Amino acid sequence: MEEMIEYERAQLGFAYPQLFSGFDFCKEVLWLYEHAEEDYRQALRFDSTFVHCYIEMSDLLSQLGKSNESSSTLDKALAVLNKAIQADRTDVDSYLERAEVYQRLGQTMLAIADLERALALDTRTWKMRPAKNFLKQLRERENGV
Repeated sequence: MEEMIEYERAQLGFAYPQLFSGFDFCKEVLWLYEHAEEDYRQALRFDSTFVHCYIEMSDLLSQLGKSNESSSTLDKALAVLNKAIQADRTDVDSYLERAEVYQRLGQTMLAIADLERALALDTRTWKMRPAKNFLKQLRERENGV
């Protein structure tokens, strides 16, 4: 059974206890996470519209126990996506990314609406299959299935 590795407020991931017994590497992993956070921040200084970077940084901040910062980072991603969609209401990729952000923020109905909009705009099966599966999962979660 995998066990969550925690250090201070940070959740560093899962590991098999028998593989890591006796190791004291939490400080090193935390150091790597903190440097990854700085790398994300630097990337966003170069391109403040890189939504995927906001999403990944949000996950990292959440793991580090910084839930307020994590949520704020998703809000920034949402602002970027709202502007992109306002500029081009046919931008399927922005609707898909915004659905992911909404889902992470716990706004399932808004995520569903964006996925439905994306599917209405683009019916290519090969590209939209993951969106269809995501939509199905969200609907099931919303309906308590």
